[in-house]
Amino acid sequence: MMDLHCHTTASDGQYSPEKVVAFAKEIGISVLAITDHDTIDGLARGEQAAKAAGIRFIPGIEINAQGTNVHVLGYNIAYKSRAAQDICMVNKKLRIKRAEMILAYLANKEVYLTWADLEKYTSGGIIARPHFARAMVEHGYVNTVSEAFTKYLDTKEFRAIKRPRPTAEEAVKMIKAMHGIPVLAHPALQKKSDEALESLLVQLKSVGLLGIECYHSEHSADDVQKCLSLAAKYNLLITGGSDFHGKKIKPAIKLGTGINNNLNFHDEALICQLMQNKYS
Repeated sequence: MMDLHCHTTASDGQYSPEKVVAFAKEIGISVLAITDHDTIDGLARGEQAAKAAGIRFIPGIEINAQGTNVHVLGYNIAYKSRAAQDICMVNKKLRIKRAEMILAYLANKEVYLTWADLEKYTSGGIIARPHFARAMVEHGYVNTVSEAFTKYLDTKEFRAIKRPRPTAEEAVKMIKAMHGIPVLAHPALQKKSDEALESLLVQLKSVGLLGIECYHSEHSADDVQKCLSLAAKYNLLITGGSDFHGKKIKPAIKLGTGINNNLNFHDEALICQLMQNKYS
């Protein structure tokens, strides 16, 4: 079993890198990629834990770009490089600006949170929407994380906030600068028309995109087939992962198996390509 998409406390996941690796070991995952949002902070710990557990580890990242759920995954990045550190520092500063905008948006809704409320749920790194949601639960503004998203953090009004992010093309170039393999994450979650998604793929391939995440917990069977067709048409690598965050964040998604065991993906040839990274 393999899982090429999961998150830890370094970004918006519930569990530490060591705990995620321990879960992977328990359920028989043999290949694991940690892909935290806009940060490399959990990779050294994850790699060390994976080595001790006998799990093949692929250091990754997920860069959030402009647009609804437009994310670019990066695999086998040179996370100890100066380029990776500089890029993540830039993205961290953008996330701080976004967090300030979200705090102001919530205050206008009479939801009053502080930096300290948010940092309580991080490990000193990235602040993301699940941290706002958990703080809202703690302070009694909502009963569940899901309710926080439904009422405040995933509404049309919230999505209209012009939060600073790199373009998708810039995200691909960032991953290339880290000597990684850029892959478009969960295309179906972007809610684009078939034509718009294909246009984006063509645009991103022209700047270095190498793969598409066909298998994802929230992809339907039809979504998977559409992505597989695009991968074949444009000669893109096919990847897959659960997008595991933890039971308090995304309770339906299980590490390695997705939602109701809908994730069944293992490709040794792909693993060799990702780990050797002949593309860098």
